Amino acid sequence: MAAGGCRRNSTRVLARTRFFRPLFPGKSLRCATEEFAAFLIQFLGGDEEQTQHRWWVSLRESHERFRIGPVERSAWLKHMQATLKAAPLDEGSRKALGQFFLQSSAYVVGSVAAEPEHEELAARWASQRALDDAIGAIAAGRDDEALALAAQFAPRRRFSSDCWYA
Repeated sequence: MAAGGCRRNSTRVLARTRFFRPLFPGKSLRCATEEFAAFLIQFLGGDEEQTQHRWWVSLRESHERFRIGPVERSAWLKHMQATLKAAPLDEGSRKALGQFFLQSSAYVVGSVAAEPEHEELAARWASQRALDDAIGAIAAGRDDEALALAAQFAPRRRFSSDCWYA
């Protein structure tokens, strides 16, 4: 059920506009939808088996191949907000996730972003950032830094039952 909700919401946000079509080669947005759903499942503590086939683990690395500027970020945020608004969420979850997507999208495009206010999302975001930093350190050959960063990874735990994908 959780993975299905992530897939439905990933499909909805990417299907809301033709704006994203030039970013993805091929005839469909299937790969992009699957990657986005896998990220959400992983990030929100879903079934690990549903995330094992991701090509990219680093959020920043997964977006490097695209030219994402303010216009693209704004378009994505507009469609993500519409998707959240249409999802069966309580207002607290909708607000927390909206804030998270606002801040994480700033990070993806290289802007400084505030940490999420929601405690659990903030902890998950810190783990994602540590993972991104560790992958960057590995790629740059900074093994000692990568090992130190690896110690920061939080143990996996499920997101609360009122999660938007439940």
